[in-house]
Amino acid sequence: MTVLRELPQLKKALTRNTNPLATWLFAPLLGSLRDSTWLAAGLKVEGDSMSLSMASDGKPSDPSAPGGFAAARQPDDGARPNLSVPRQIAGVSLYRDLHRFYAAKDTLFPERTSNSSSSRT
Repeated sequence: MTVLRELPQLKKALTRNTNPLATWLFAPLLGSLRDSTWLAAGLKVEGDSMSLSMASDGKPSDPSAPGGFAAARQPDDGARPNLSVPRQIAGVSLYRDLHRFYAAKDTLFPERTSNSSSSRT
């Protein structure tokens, strides 16, 4: 991960929150990759199905941090299991506390919010 973090595009993605949608979607992953020392990824193709798995030694994000909107505060909260639908192509379950995301917007994106240094009148 040390070598990968030096790649300009990845370094920019891991150090700055410039895209609210990317932060909303990938906050736990980016937070974990910032502090990890290794990353393993595997792609498994079996018949007509494909699965991607990743493992790292990064720690889960702190729920009290600005990026903690993606972490459940209680064990029984969080993402619900995917629905099982006939002929399903893909499925994703995410947990995001939108109230906490919006409340942390000035901290997460200071250059994009009203808390920026350039004031409008």
